[in-house]
Amino acid sequence: MSFIDDDGMLLFDNGGVTFDKKTAFSLFRSFPHDFTQEQIEIIKRQLPHWYDFFSDRL
Repeated sequence: MSFIDDDGMLLFDNGGVTFDKKTAFSLFRSFPHDFTQEQIEIIKRQLPHWYDFFSDRL
């Protein structure tokens, strides 16, 4: 199961996320160091639970 939000972000059940349907990131391995500031803001808006969960990494 997956969903696409208004920003074009695609989230997968396993914690994977893609913004362009070409490059997939793991929230657990890649957040925030492999994300652009714009992508971090999208996570903050669209996935506030995960943003809060990983906030100690910011």
